[in-house]
Amino acid sequence: MAVPQQGEPTEAEAAGISKRQAKRLAKAAAAAGSGASSSSAAGGPSSGSASTKVKSTPTPAPAPDAEWDAAAFEASSVHAVYDAIAPHFSSTRHSPWPLIPRFLAGMPPGALGADVGCGNGKYMRTRGDAALLGVDRSEPLVRLARDNHEPAAPRNGVAVGDALASGLRHGAFDYAISIATIHHLSTPARRAESVRELVRLVRPLPQGHVASDAEALGAPGRFLIFVWALEQRGQERRRFDEQGREEASTASKAADSAPAEDDMQWRKDQDLLVPWVMQQPSQPPAATDEGKGRNPPDRTDDAPVYQRYYHVFREGELEALVDDAAQTMPAVEVQRHASGWERGNWWGVWDVREAAR
Repeated sequence: MAVPQQGEPTEAEAAGISKRQAKRLAKAAAAAGSGASSSSAAGGPSSGSASTKVKSTPTPAPAPDAEWDAAAFEASSVHAVYDAIAPHFSSTRHSPWPLIPRFLAGMPPGALGADVGCGNGKYMRTRGDAALLGVDRSEPLVRLARDNHEPAAPRNGVAVGDALASGLRHGAFDYAISIATIHHLSTPARRAESVRELVRLVRPLPQGHVASDAEALGAPGRFLIFVWALEQRGQERRRFDEQGREEASTASKAADSAPAEDDMQWRKDQDLLVPWVMQQPSQPPAATDEGKGRNPPDRTDDAPVYQRYYHVFREGELEALVDDAAQTMPAVEVQRHASGWERGNWWGVWDVREAAR
């Protein structure tokens, strides 16, 4: 890691983070066992060594105070991280979560959708007879989405854009989706603003409109949100292995054993730093007792570790967030169509309607 010369800004300061905030980030990263400095806490990697155990369990994020700069914190603890890990991250993100294709299947041919926080664009191949425009803050992920998916789905398009200000046209879309994005925003106000951005994009339904298929999850005039859940419910306890993959333990294992340390951490805290440990191609995964080739939760090698910020949602919090955000949009009515828990995530679908006059 390069050492700044006298008078030069550190990486943390260049990211817009105060020295005090950088120290708090470094302290939080150190709590994860990474040995990170202020530079690594500001988006660069930390490394383990032969004598340093790399912990791969979530740790509490630093609590905001009067001097807290949420945008700068997210720039270093979310955006810079995804820019750095984009190819590796994309290689682990190829299978769609089942509920999302079901939502997209409800759209008519020719429908136009917005994917806010599209990542590597894995949902762009779901519907060949419709169009999906994706935006993401990470330029490397946008490039991957374009290279991987646009040739197979030429109707679609991707661009760099923010979940708070996507740059997409107001009311031009039949539907919108936000998958695993809002939980990266570090304050309630910013999370509410991201919901309002989704509402802004969707063309509202007229009052009195009745969906042609009342049982369908997806239909024009709706938006879908997925966020990580605090309540992992044993079946999908998120555990983070050496290569950044989320792994699930079975319900039977959860029932037969005491809660693991990382599960206790999930239940205790909602604002977390979740490590992403970069895969080292020269070091194949160590086989477990079951022979499945998984790495142990902690390693002592020199793999770079990146700390990603997450706000994990409690039961009912997502619905309350959307309700609160909609209160400031008098031109439309936002009505919940369905919501629930799936695979360690809370999700919801809402209708956007013109306000009654």
